[in-house]
Amino acid sequence: MLLGQVTGGVKIIDMIVSSPEKRNNLFKKEYDYVTEVTDPEKCVRWWDNLFEEIISENKTIHKNSSKLSISFRKIVFLIGNRLYVKKLKMRKNYLKKIS
Repeated sequence: MLLGQVTGGVKIIDMIVSSPEKRNNLFKKEYDYVTEVTDPEKCVRWWDNLFEEIISENKTIHKNSSKLSISFRKIVFLIGNRLYVKKLKMRKNYLKKIS
């Protein structure tokens, strides 16, 4: 059974390789598919629609958050960011010392 499938595949490949019409037809179908999938205007329309749907569903970024939880997240972010900057400075100084 498997051998029959292999020989069938070989026949198809031989047909494509030996026939310029089949090769050109296959190339045209591949080209049309790729241009359809990667069409920039279609992608732009899709992303625009996605953003419009998200904006219409969620009017604000702080939908169900209290002011206290928003402030807490901001403070945690700022502290984490400051610690990360200190870590980078320490690493930079360490690398200067060893080189």
